[in-house]
Amino acid sequence: MMISYLLTLTVVLGMTPDSLLQKVQERLSEIRDYTCTFESFEQLGNKTQDRTYEFKYLASGWIRMKIIKGDNKGAEVAYNPETKKVRAHKGGLLSAIKLTLDPSDKKVTSLRGYKITDAPFPALVTMLQEAIQDAGSVALQQKDEEWLLVIDQLQHPENFHGTSKFEVRISAQDLLPKEVLQYDADGNLIKRLTYWNIRINVGLTEEDFKM
Repeated sequence: MMISYLLTLTVVLGMTPDSLLQKVQERLSEIRDYTCTFESFEQLGNKTQDRTYEFKYLASGWIRMKIIKGDNKGAEVAYNPETKKVRAHKGGLLSAIKLTLDPSDKKVTSLRGYKITDAPFPALVTMLQEAIQDAGSVALQQKDEEWLLVIDQLQHPENFHGTSKFEVRISAQDLLPKEVLQYDADGNLIKRLTYWNIRINVGLTEEDFKM
């Protein structure tokens, strides 16, 4: 498959889309744990889902997410990499009722079917690397203190939850993702992820993920 790279600035800076994601991976390999807040917007047909999460991640695979804004506020999910199961509870008066579920259970997936294991930065980078291999056009530019990576004309959008185009903002300083925009074949925005309050190696332990 032919892939065309936008080489403006890339040649001068010695950076390509593949090498940028490799550097992001190397940066992530230095991270034992991190916390952040992120907003997730998704659209599927005439339905939308707009939530803000508190997020915790341990490099051994533990994940915890809590909805702090949006529908089902107060709901929480935690993934155990040893059992490969999710513990979950709803918000409000039902918070005392905890369920153990498979990560692919619709009770704990997003509107477009994303699982909790898709949320950490390492999983995001893997998805972007796979998208580059499937794309008809890949462009990289540097704007101010950010890299803008555009992965377009995906040949198999069904493998990316209906995404035909990614636009990804990555900090040129700490090499961490700042925003991900995803569009369908008609150019409609179907998913947006925006990250802030990213704190690295704060000393999380497995106890922080148990519910």
